[in-house]
Amino acid sequence: MATSTNDSEEQRYGVAARFSRFITDHPGKSLLMGLALVAALAAGLPKLTPNFTHTAFFEKENPMMTTFDAFERRFGNDDALMVIVHSPSGIFDQESAELLGKLTNDLWKVPEVIRVDSLSNFQWVHAEGDDIAVEDLLPLDRVADAAFVVERKRVALAHEIVPDYLVSRDGKTAVLHARIAPGIDKAPNAVAIVTSARKLLQSYETGDHTFHLAGGPAVTFSFQNSSETDMKTLIPIVIGLVVLVLAVALRGGKGVALPLVVVGVSTLAAFGFSGWMGLEVTVVTSVLPQVLIAVGIADSVHILASFYRRRSEGFPKREAAYQALWKNFAPTIMTSVTTAAGFFSFLTAELKPVSGLGILAGAGTVITWLVSYLVLGPLMVWLPSRKRRAAPAATGESYQPSPFVQGYVRFIDKFRWPVVLGVLALVAGATTLAAGNRVNSDPYQYFSPGYPLRDASDFMRQHLGYQQAFELVVDSGKEDGIKEPTFLKKVETLEGKIQQIPGMVRTVSIVDILRQTNRALNGDEPSAYKLPEDRDTVAQELFLYTMGLPQGQDLNDRITVN
Repeated sequence: MATSTNDSEEQRYGVAARFSRFITDHPGKSLLMGLALVAALAAGLPKLTPNFTHTAFFEKENPMMTTFDAFERRFGNDDALMVIVHSPSGIFDQESAELLGKLTNDLWKVPEVIRVDSLSNFQWVHAEGDDIAVEDLLPLDRVADAAFVVERKRVALAHEIVPDYLVSRDGKTAVLHARIAPGIDKAPNAVAIVTSARKLLQSYETGDHTFHLAGGPAVTFSFQNSSETDMKTLIPIVIGLVVLVLAVALRGGKGVALPLVVVGVSTLAAFGFSGWMGLEVTVVTSVLPQVLIAVGIADSVHILASFYRRRSEGFPKREAAYQALWKNFAPTIMTSVTTAAGFFSFLTAELKPVSGLGILAGAGTVITWLVSYLVLGPLMVWLPSRKRRAAPAATGESYQPSPFVQGYVRFIDKFRWPVVLGVLALVAGATTLAAGNRVNSDPYQYFSPGYPLRDASDFMRQHLGYQQAFELVVDSGKEDGIKEPTFLKKVETLEGKIQQIPGMVRTVSIVDILRQTNRALNGDEPSAYKLPEDRDTVAQELFLYTMGLPQGQDLNDRITVN
């Protein structure tokens, strides 16, 4: 029987040699240990939960999340599904106006939608003789009157709030804002919301109308949908390329199958570990399989390449497996430990998905190494493989690299300095290009042109000038403080300054409502478009306005009850 180890080697590589020898001498126990580890970790898979909402990015104790939760408890959800309706022939005709009215009514039926704001039900405040009127701007029951629609077009496009908010200035694009129920205990179900909205819009695909969906639920849905799609398409592509490379490099079915077994088992265990740890599947952590494919293939190929080389030199399977395991012990464990350490450094990240990826990828790297030894090692001993010729110890031969490898080494030796300078030039060029990278936190820009959400974003930018909104809370500091003219004028000043910020298109607040109401009470006199001068008038105008509001259109999303 041919052997290649001696006492000095086993002493020098004590831990590596003993661990490798245990695996090859007791393959059954080793495999049982590996499978037990995988089974214990995989038992956490049922606990695994996906989360592609904003809550996935921050810990619940994060100050921003605390602030947001407080906002939702006072005002409801600040999120909305935006439905963009475009008609090249114009929104202000009977067909489009009727479509807007019906769509506004139907959007109330979409899961978790608690309010819909559109041209159809925008509360237009104006004077009617000596009285004040608060009515829908473009009510469905009156759109059959062409003259009425033309008149309301004039009102809408001349209004202080409506243009660039609910309709484009050219009158060809309208936006419906479907407000979502607050997700205090559980995040809104974006999949159900967007799926239902898409199904609804399919029934409205008539005439020259086109539709787009934007807003928070659409972003969340797109992240989840694209992540699932990427996993279904990219992972098979990666595996296909890996199979091709393995088939060429290792030239055998087992050389292809065994690394894939390591990767598959390791990925299963890593996601199970995620379940035990309570880590959610997010748009960031969903890339874990690709990471483990790279790590698992690297470990497996090193071990298998050494194993097949020893077999080709005539060593028996058990001895060849032992040599492959102990000779690669130090390189693979050092690579795995340093790789895991790099991933674990992500734990300092403030974004929860990034730190989660660090935990999973770091732990997954260690798991993959253990699987490579405890599972792959016994399989090398048990599975049949061909021994091509006598062992070099018996023939006196030594291993000779392939002609390609010998030629490559000669080339490097002959042109060492040009190669070094060439690599330095590449590094300098890469560094220069890397300096041009910019941080972009716009979720719409994460998607390629042609993806529905990206197209919706680009369309909104082009036709309406905006794509999203944010809420700003201003606290008066005392009960009924918003009725104080001094406070309201400060809010008015702030609103004007916000409007001047580059990129800001429209601001909407209680101030705008009070100015409209004040003007209506003064016979629609343009000079009366201003805040009342005393507290009692403010209170009266708020009361008159709210008295004319239909159910579901109250001001609870603008002001607190106190």
